[in-house]
Parts: sequence; structure tokens; C-alpha cells
Amino acid sequence: NYSIARPALLSKGLKATFFVPFYTIESAKVYWWDHVHYIARNNFRAFPLWLRENGRSFNAPELLEQRSKVEPFARGVVRMLNSMPRKQRDIFIRSIEKEFGPYGGERLLMKWDEIRNLKDEGFEIGSHTVSHIQLTDLSSHDAQREIMESRALVSKKIDGYVRGFCYPRGQFRHEHKVMAQKAGYSYAVTTRFGSNGPDADPFA
Repeated sequence: NYSIARPALLSKGLKATFFVPFYTIESAKVYWWDHVHYIARNNFRAFPLWLRENGRSFNAPELLEQRSKVEPFARGVVRMLNSMPRKQRDIFIRSIEKEFGPYGGERLLMKWDEIRNLKDEGFEIGSHTVSHIQLTDLSSHDAQREIMESRALVSKKIDGYVRGFCYPRGQFRHEHKVMAQKAGYSYAVTTRFGSNGPDADPFA
């Protein structure tokens, strides 16, 4: 976002909004799928064997056929993990991290100084929840907290007004639209491709 998209946008004079999840930036902890890619690249032989012994889902023939190619294999593992219920996935990811250790690759996430610089350069900074957990996986109370607190926390960090909200993975229910509106956002976006016409719901 900062090292590639920012200079490309600036060179063309294009505006953009960067939606940031508070805790991820605050903790500098990489997303689990980036950690999985890192483990796959750095444990090229051991990781597929461990998966085959410890996870039934990962014995799928089409996935095992790709284990000689790091990137397709890593993407396949991420897809398998994405298909799991969140609690089951979290437990399994913790077991992967316990076996292969913490992420040790290059920095992948922006810092708050960089995000503030984006704002100063005229880009909009939006909220993407506190924890980047899919709202449809949460109770109504927890979803409301994620939506409301993230706006306040990001606003404080960038010393600026936060207008927009992005649903993690683009997933939401009607109640989440209502929560975003009540939290003071002007709009909320999904991850669906396509254009918005004049009759589009500004919270969908």
C-alpha cells in the first residue's frame, strides 16, 4: 500500500481510501495467511508432511499434487483454512505456529507514521474494524464494538476524521449496516467488484 500503491497513485494524481484494521497495525502482527505463506516457503519439505499428518482437510489430492510448487500449495492451504469455521481455523493456525515458529520475514504492514503521511498527502483513511474478524462470525454486541471502537481508535491515531468503513472480507448483515450508520460513518463498502449507481446503498 505505502511502497507501491502510494507512489503510483500520486504519480497519476489519483485519490484513494486506505482502510486500516486498528489492532493489526498497532501490534504489527502479520495476517495469518501471510504467516502460512512464509512457513510454506521456508519449510518446503516439512510443512506438507506435517499438514498431511495433522489435518484431514489437507490430504485433498489436488492440494498434495501442488506441494512441489510453493505458491500454489500455500494458496491452497489458505483456501482450505478459509473454509473452516473460525474457531477451528484459529486453533489449527496456533498449532502451525507452535510447530514452525513465529513469522520472521520482512515487514508487511504499514506503520502509523506512514498512515498519517498518507492522510497528509490527501488520501482518505478509513476503518476496517479493530481485530479484522469477519462481522458475521461475531455476536451483535461484539460486532458493534468492532465497528464503533475502530472508528474512535483510528481517528485518534491519525488525528483526523474517519468517514468510511470496510466490512472485513466484505461480509455483513443488515444489522451491521445499521451499526455503521449509528457509529457515525458516512458510508461502508464491501469487496464486491462493480460500479455503484445513484441508487446504491451507501452502507452496502
